[in-house]
Amino acid sequence: MSIIEIGIGNQIKKKEIKPTFNTEKMLPSKVENVISKKEKKIKENNIPTIKNILFTKSAEETKILEKLKKRDIEQTNYQKHLGKEIFEKLGSGLVNQQFINVILSQIGASYFIIGIMNGLKDLFSIFMGLLVQEYLKVRNFKPWEINLAGILLGLSYLSVAFAIFWNSIYTIGFLLVGIGILTAYLGQIYSNTFLKDIKEKPRLGKFPQYGVIIIGISLLIGSYILDNYPISENLFKFGDIFKVPGYVLLLSLAAICFTISSQFMKVLIKPERFEIKTSIGQIVKDYLKEVFINIPFLIKNKIVLIALIASITTGLVQTIGNIYYGLYIYKIFKYMAFGGFINIAMIFIISIFSSLMSTTIARLLSKKYGNLPLLTFGTLMVATQPLTYYLSPNLLAISMATIIGIIGASITGLAIGLLITHALESENRTKYYNTFSLILTLPYLFFVPLGAYFAQAFGLRLLFLVLSLSLLVLVTPMYFILQIKLGNKIA
Repeated sequence: MSIIEIGIGNQIKKKEIKPTFNTEKMLPSKVENVISKKEKKIKENNIPTIKNILFTKSAEETKILEKLKKRDIEQTNYQKHLGKEIFEKLGSGLVNQQFINVILSQIGASYFIIGIMNGLKDLFSIFMGLLVQEYLKVRNFKPWEINLAGILLGLSYLSVAFAIFWNSIYTIGFLLVGIGILTAYLGQIYSNTFLKDIKEKPRLGKFPQYGVIIIGISLLIGSYILDNYPISENLFKFGDIFKVPGYVLLLSLAAICFTISSQFMKVLIKPERFEIKTSIGQIVKDYLKEVFINIPFLIKNKIVLIALIASITTGLVQTIGNIYYGLYIYKIFKYMAFGGFINIAMIFIISIFSSLMSTTIARLLSKKYGNLPLLTFGTLMVATQPLTYYLSPNLLAISMATIIGIIGASITGLAIGLLITHALESENRTKYYNTFSLILTLPYLFFVPLGAYFAQAFGLRLLFLVLSLSLLVLVTPMYFILQIKLGNKIA
């Protein structure tokens, strides 16, 4: 409600003006505009002897304006999150690691070299994720640091294009490790911001569904270009001077997408609010000290030990398998079905869409069955995927095995989480998760190179058989032993 003072002659009368407009669904700018027009109308309609007009906003109107401004800010942040996700997922699909591995194979990289490159990339990504996670405990990152990381990520993808053109395999490996580090750096920072924002804006929870659709579209675009303009041909030709192969276009588009994505992310990060004076070296030292204190305590618990072994083994099987699945599909089915790269795209589109429903299926099963039976069942499902690559090399069987494997991985992850929840108190669960990521890197140092050597020496099919047997023979019996010893205590 507004109050005006109208002076007529020597008398001043106060008059209340009730708002005649609906402010509930109006943007702040529109509310201000209506108020401004109201004031102008009062001035025009009153006689010239008016001495003073005082137009003030009531507490109710001020509250409405503040509410609308807050809604405007939330809408803007939502659009920034959406822009960041769209460009990041577009870039991720265009330069999917499976495509890069096939291109590496085409320019002469062996299975061993490809495995080592991917292993190092994953290993350094884990280290960077851990470092950023600990670093965020002592201070926030500044927008210019995120901007710089995004630009470097874009330049790294452009550099990969030149390295492929020059057949410089080791340069590509070095760049891929750098890409893994930068991606983990940006991903961990954004994850920290996203988890805070999603509490205030629940509709951000729909982003994974949007991301799957965008990745699927970009996978198809990338595979189409790579199939129709292979490494020996050119997408654009300008005489004999300037030629652009298809992979250069994909890597250039990815560079642009990741750079734009980082610009959206930069404006989402809150200004630095705190800083504890410490060095990177001290952060690493404190983290390692905490991990080494936690390890003896955690491995004394049989349930935790089983969960650690299961998580590490399943993670290694999936990591090594994912390095070579795309290469195998390209090699065996290059001239069948949709053709080379599109076959890879279709299989991995199936896998990412399966991940959407896998969590729901896992939750439904967890309510009906005990934790250990669920864990056993999930592990068997994960083992089905590499076993199918060995036994039945046809696209339909591989597609079905991919769906089963993805659902199995979700079931296994959920079951392990429930086991840890029942076995440890809240404080000790935090210790477990802080320790797990570093412990996971130790087997990586040995088993990923071993898997790469095995692929080179004995071929991909035998590698897939070994991966499957490692789950069936080594991990699954441990669950049965634990079930017999503990009975229904953790079921």
